[in-house]
Amino acid sequence: MTALILGDQILDYTQHSDGDLPLIFIHGIASSQHTWLDFPLRFTGRDESGPYRRVITLSLPGHYPARFPERMRWATLSDPWVGDIIGEAVERITGGTPALLIGHSTGGYAALATAWRNPHLVKGVITLAGFARGMWGGALGIAQRLHMLGAPGAELFNALLTGNTRGAALVDLAWQRCFHDKAAFLACAAYQAARADIIADLSHMDARSLRLWFYQMRAASNLAPYLPLISASVLAIAGKSDRTVPPEQTLLIGERVLHGTTILLDGLDHALYMEEPDKVERCMREWINENMLQ
Repeated sequence: MTALILGDQILDYTQHSDGDLPLIFIHGIASSQHTWLDFPLRFTGRDESGPYRRVITLSLPGHYPARFPERMRWATLSDPWVGDIIGEAVERITGGTPALLIGHSTGGYAALATAWRNPHLVKGVITLAGFARGMWGGALGIAQRLHMLGAPGAELFNALLTGNTRGAALVDLAWQRCFHDKAAFLACAAYQAARADIIADLSHMDARSLRLWFYQMRAASNLAPYLPLISASVLAIAGKSDRTVPPEQTLLIGERVLHGTTILLDGLDHALYMEEPDKVERCMREWINENMLQ
């Protein structure tokens, strides 16, 4: 992994292959580069008609091994700020070569914000269970609403984070809840291979940094008015059974951007690229070949 120092922020990225077309994968909230499992490696190399792909995984700001600085104001984490800080990271990583940004959940939101704020750095965007408005369901939604309780809510959030990231069984349960087919989770060899690294990353997560993300996404995030300003081509994919980010968010993205394609997949939940990696890869690869390799 390589650290990126961007003012008072530290981000982290890993380059998995070299090539002319940068593909940058951005993970979701309360996750890390390891939660992509081996999925990005499916896109190394090239197709017959395309250039070699430079595959990179990039951390969200405030996520281990980084954290937000103590003096960072909550209002700083806004739609423009997310797009600008990720844009600065993309420019540093690629040297200004436009990249295809691929984001899961909050990573999808971050990719869209970057395309809005820095169109010269974004060749295209793929969102997997992404959103424009960060109001979530399930356990993540409960964690968001704890902010309404003030200081006691912050303590409850910290306890919830500790309980769900310090124990292997609870980490497993959190990801299993993101699968539509629970048996598919138990059979996911790629998760088992990355499990120790995922648990280690989560055990170092900073509670204050995550609270800022959880609460600001609910209170302040809303990319919907800016989606029509995104000039890059966008592929928005989601599982029809997603209980964390409503599939309606994917439909909104595909409808509002200028050049949008929407795919809703039957029988998949929030962790769609883990549950059915072959199916998701096929959708992405076909779109990339049609839209990015011309």
